[in-house]
Amino acid sequence: MKIEPTGPSSRGFEPERLSERSNGRAVDAPAPAAVQDDSQFSSVVQKLVKDSAQLPDIRQERVASLRETILQDRYHVSNSAVADAMFNTFFAKGH
Repeated sequence: MKIEPTGPSSRGFEPERLSERSNGRAVDAPAPAAVQDDSQFSSVVQKLVKDSAQLPDIRQERVASLRETILQDRYHVSNSAVADAMFNTFFAKGH
């Protein structure tokens, strides 16, 4: 069997025919249920994006409190707490 570099055109295959209509619906179009699901998903995503835009990016009160504590040299973390956090970050299961 010889494969032609231009594709299987010798058998009458024409790529432009892939999007022809069949039974009133495009052959390569998604099923109506899939379109509806995508539409519902899209509207949910848009609502979540809109809602998240109204949330503050940073908890200003917490940042101000920590900043003040650090500036007053009252922020102290034990060595074991740092070691535990590092261990959990680097060796936690699933990472």
